[in-house]
Amino acid sequence: MNIITIAVKEFIQSIRDKKNFLLMIFMPTILILILSSVLDNDTRVKKEITNISINFINGKDEFAFLDIDMIEDELRSQGFIVNYKLEEEINEKDKNIFIEKDKGSEINIYYDSSMRLESLIVENIIMSFSNNLNHIEIEKSNSVYTKFNNNYSFKRSFAINTYAISMITLTILFASVTGAYSLIKERNNGTLKKLLTLSISTKDIIIGKFLGALIISIIQIFIVIIISNSLFEISFGGNKLIIVLVLAAESSLAISFGAIVGSFINDNKSCWIILLTIIMTLGLLGGSFIPLNKMNSNILIYLSSLSPITYINNSIFNSIFLNDNLLAQKVIVIFLSLTIIFLMVTIALLGGENENINSCI
Repeated sequence: MNIITIAVKEFIQSIRDKKNFLLMIFMPTILILILSSVLDNDTRVKKEITNISINFINGKDEFAFLDIDMIEDELRSQGFIVNYKLEEEINEKDKNIFIEKDKGSEINIYYDSSMRLESLIVENIIMSFSNNLNHIEIEKSNSVYTKFNNNYSFKRSFAINTYAISMITLTILFASVTGAYSLIKERNNGTLKKLLTLSISTKDIIIGKFLGALIISIIQIFIVIIISNSLFEISFGGNKLIIVLVLAAESSLAISFGAIVGSFINDNKSCWIILLTIIMTLGLLGGSFIPLNKMNSNILIYLSSLSPITYINNSIFNSIFLNDNLLAQKVIVIFLSLTIIFLMVTIALLGGENENINSCI
């Protein structure tokens, strides 16, 4: 009962704090608006995929059953270089995308592991201009992905969609500030001591405040998704529930981590500097600003793997563009597990205060 009471109190306080509540909604929305203005003409897409060749194997005649001229024009408009090669001219070491005619009206797309999302642009373009295509097989690293349909459509440029999602996942990390400030405020106001003297356990206080903050964060996530989808036509795929669950898991991890920081720091300014540094570092490594994993550097790829943003974004992209929710499910389980651990650490850190207060009574 104490947990519910504290959660409701935290929820009401967060709603009353209109400035911070609206900030978490407007921050990603404004960033997406700026991105839409800058990238609306696909200039970023062209920059990202410049010098990537699309190689139709064994000549143009092999693909006469497709609307090949329209496909070729669309690929070039997106920034790709279109070539037609004989099979013996293929260099397997090239980081290019190869398209091969299979039996009947089926084709195979082969691509390097670093160009998974670019291959999806190619797939969607081919599917869009080819009504008589049975199916496409995409092969990478000895694994075959068979695509009979795709829920993703190019309402907006590919770059806008991916960068918009990256901005949303980066913004959610700022929920850690909410988790930290909530505890700092309670301690500085003396409210935490009052609650402890009322025989309310540290566990009830932490869990209650966490749940209240999480509910607020989920509401903000829903609002941002609705605005992004309706106003900016950002695609979240056919299964929006899994996207919301991933973002909610990210938010829970951020709030619980912020609670740890807030449990041993009493100054809002110091806390803000620490959390902002961590958030910006994770965002940089996770590709929110620059896609490090596309720079063909093993060191940068390794550094990118250290950021949870990398896995969050990849899981969302897999769900939207590949209809593959496996990574998303793993991210949800791992993040919720880490959330429980972080909450236990916070309870342990604040448990000392509870013992000190009880010893004084």
